[in-house]
Amino acid sequence: MMVIADDIDQTIQPFEYATVIFKMFGDFLLTNYKKFDKETLDALLPKLDRQYIESFTFPASFEEQQYSLDDIEYPIAPLEYGYEWAGLDKLVTINPRIEYLKHYAF
Repeated sequence: MMVIADDIDQTIQPFEYATVIFKMFGDFLLTNYKKFDKETLDALLPKLDRQYIESFTFPASFEEQQYSLDDIEYPIAPLEYGYEWAGLDKLVTINPRIEYLKHYAF
């Protein structure tokens, strides 16, 4: 799933973010499965445990975030080639975690 929104950024609070994720997942279920109904999901939303959700450290340290791409490397074409095919010999290997830390040091 992917969401593009102007009001979701690094300042969103944990409970607000949990609500957004719950609603996104609910919309996915309603769109793809006939056995789910909006009334049931609407009844579950107020049952989110705000105290538990807000008990997690926020923001989480970089080490605690543990993204699925942290330990992989993959080839990309350097930006100077734009969308043109650069050729296999021009590809560079990157690690998303290392690239992130170059720009957003903790």
